[in-house]
Amino acid sequence: MRHRFRRRAASWRLLILAVSAAPAFAVPPALYRTPGYQSPVRIGAGQILLLAGSGLRRDDQVIYRALRTGDAGFEPPASVPATSTALLGVAAVVSVDHVPTALMVRMPTTLLERRPYRLWVRTAAGEWSAPLTVNDARPLWFSPAAVYATRSIGSLPRLLKIIGRNLDPAPGQELQVRLRGPDTHLLTAPRAAAASLAPYATSVPLPARLAPGSYSVELRRGEEDWVMIPGQRLEVRSDPVAVREFDPAASQFGGCKPDDGLDDTPCLQRALAAASSAGGTVVLDAGVWNLDPPSDAGPDGLLVPTGVNLKARAGAVAVILRSTRWSTTTRGATFTLQGRNVVSGITFSDARRHAAGDVAQPMLQIGVLRQEDGGRNADLVAPVPDVVIASNRFDHVHTAIDAGGLPVTNLVIADNVFGAFATALELTGNRYNVNRRFQIEDAVITRNTFQPGSYLDLAIGQGAMASELGAGRRVDFSDNVADGSATGALDEPGDARGWRAAYFWNLNDNQDEVLVAGNVATCTGDKDGDGEAIAFDNNGNAFALDALRRVRAADADSLTVDGPLAGRQFGRVVDPATYYLGDWIHVMQGRGLGQARRITGYDANAATGRITLRIEPRWDVVPSAGDSGISIGRQFWQLQVVGNRIDNRRPLCSQGNRTAPKGGLIGVIAQSTDTVVAGNEQHDSDGVLLQSMYSAAEAGCPDCARGVFFNSSVEIRDNLIDGAYRLADGCSSSGIFLSLAASPRSPAVTASFGLAILHNTIANATARDGGAITVQPTWYLGPAPHRWPLVDALLIQDNAITGLDASAARACDGKSVRPRPAIALPADPVVWHVAFAGNRCPDARVAASGFGVKAGVACRR
Repeated sequence: MRHRFRRRAASWRLLILAVSAAPAFAVPPALYRTPGYQSPVRIGAGQILLLAGSGLRRDDQVIYRALRTGDAGFEPPASVPATSTALLGVAAVVSVDHVPTALMVRMPTTLLERRPYRLWVRTAAGEWSAPLTVNDARPLWFSPAAVYATRSIGSLPRLLKIIGRNLDPAPGQELQVRLRGPDTHLLTAPRAAAASLAPYATSVPLPARLAPGSYSVELRRGEEDWVMIPGQRLEVRSDPVAVREFDPAASQFGGCKPDDGLDDTPCLQRALAAASSAGGTVVLDAGVWNLDPPSDAGPDGLLVPTGVNLKARAGAVAVILRSTRWSTTTRGATFTLQGRNVVSGITFSDARRHAAGDVAQPMLQIGVLRQEDGGRNADLVAPVPDVVIASNRFDHVHTAIDAGGLPVTNLVIADNVFGAFATALELTGNRYNVNRRFQIEDAVITRNTFQPGSYLDLAIGQGAMASELGAGRRVDFSDNVADGSATGALDEPGDARGWRAAYFWNLNDNQDEVLVAGNVATCTGDKDGDGEAIAFDNNGNAFALDALRRVRAADADSLTVDGPLAGRQFGRVVDPATYYLGDWIHVMQGRGLGQARRITGYDANAATGRITLRIEPRWDVVPSAGDSGISIGRQFWQLQVVGNRIDNRRPLCSQGNRTAPKGGLIGVIAQSTDTVVAGNEQHDSDGVLLQSMYSAAEAGCPDCARGVFFNSSVEIRDNLIDGAYRLADGCSSSGIFLSLAASPRSPAVTASFGLAILHNTIANATARDGGAITVQPTWYLGPAPHRWPLVDALLIQDNAITGLDASAARACDGKSVRPRPAIALPADPVVWHVAFAGNRCPDARVAASGFGVKAGVACRR
């Protein structure tokens, strides 16, 4: 058999089995089976599958059956199949070390490609679990959320993109989308569209005409049943009507003229005001329009009213030049968009050359600046809707587009060229406005080109970045290019080239259903700092509990823990009664381990001091009072990072990071569940990083603070990692790296559950003091003797690792040398229930290392 499982020393293995042993159960086993929530997604012939749940036994059997069209299929077979075929049979149970929490099974080699299957667990007593489904089409959301009856939105093509899992049809089959509303339309995805981002997304051309109204959206692969996209309907709007144009050069607005070097701000203000009262578009003729700050300038600059557009006349090169009279010490936007605005065809430029200490000066701000509680606009809550920023150029600006802090809905940023000194897109919100949270909902950011500016601050390791987003729900961030080799936005020829980082996300609020696909980033790290190409950061997370809390009671829709919830975040007082709505419960210990559910409501019991939290969807396995432990925080959910290309190779890039040998990382450095990092291509990079950590404030530990990086059901698969940022430098880290940490007195929590590292190709890339695939501590490792499952249920399968026959790497201390192993696990037993299968490392001097690892089993040379 190709599969092999890591086992630890005999005494510890016996201990695990003793803990895992369970008495006879009166109920059938339960599996994690809710699609999209920590349940299995995809399995191929001969592959290993983790079945997590509760009540599983060592003598259980796993039965599979191919799903037929129109077959509800929830009832199990009448009996256990005597033989196994492609359609029906018994999967081989290959590990029972983790019962009653999980089984690992090997699917038969006859499994049909892309065919949905149902799986049941049957006990020796004849009890059957409810089934789970794998390989079924799972459309999760679509983009854009609203379209016009016949027109396109901005510069977007008239397409509907469907995002989810298992969206690739079998060979010879079609992928179809059905719209049902005022009319019914059956649409077929072109084969190229179905294949380009398969199995994670596909696009279908929309009909030339759609009747306005609300439509459900369904998807079907081949002859399978239709699957409706949950919780979202397509809004079809009537085409926009022709609106009046307002020319700021007209006499009634002051008769300003471009190219005369005079201040055009008053004329532009008058034109915007007139357009506001009548509805319309302010149109700029060719030439340079000079803008001084308005006499009444506040942080919002010139207000672009709701329903007013700002455009260049067709075919004209219109330049808005912001003068040097604008402040660099107080925040101030040039224009603030208040909703239902289109900005297109304009070149925005700054007369000033900026310095590292300048305060952010966005050219465009989405929504007025909302300050902290009690401050300016603090009580505004209505979102800023329907902003389109397309086909503009931002030339030597400080910040191109910023957000004032109000929620934003239906945002399109497409086909722009950005050359920003600091950050082109700074859509992060204000985390200190704790009782008015920020969100970006239904956004398309696509086909933009980013060029790095000259910002470089070596003292703090910061420099120019392409984008940063602080919250998101249904965000399509695709097909953008961060060209770090470009020099057009640099202030001087000798300024440092490249990026501090390219694309960045944080957790000023939750990030749900985010697609990051088909983007390009080059020369990230050529300036300084960590040099991330694509990074998802825990920065901005707000944790409700000061430490792990034991569950006091639970049912299918709720659980109860001891209070209180944290009353302060980011040094500000929050309202605990509402602040944590929409955040996530993570089960980090005991029954239900690895599950994550969203909080929909909660109540405090003044008499007992306990908090009852309501969740959606229901638990697959209800956490157990006294046994299960939870944390509460924000996270990335259904994050898909697919098909991106990262390139730091010379001579395109310098690999000259002034801070450390770092660049090109794809990093999930945050809480995440149901995340996939797949099909990406990285050249001379830091590879892929996943960070898993638990920390609580502890006496005697000044570095310890409340914070969790919990990960569950994360897949890292089908990526190409070709070369480290600096292979010969022992301080350069690459490959696939799982970073572990736990504060010194932490309880025996699990920070990573169900991670799968599958089908990756890694060449000439190893971690600092590790291997091509590495699981290593990077901080404290909890209390001695470090024997607990900080990482649990890890699958490392079918990875191809080469380039390890190079000379040994010099360690980062500059003295010792080490061989380059293929797979490196910690020397301490904090990684439990690891499955190795089919990994190949033909030229490795050391195939694998770590506690209890058998090198020839983990990776074959």
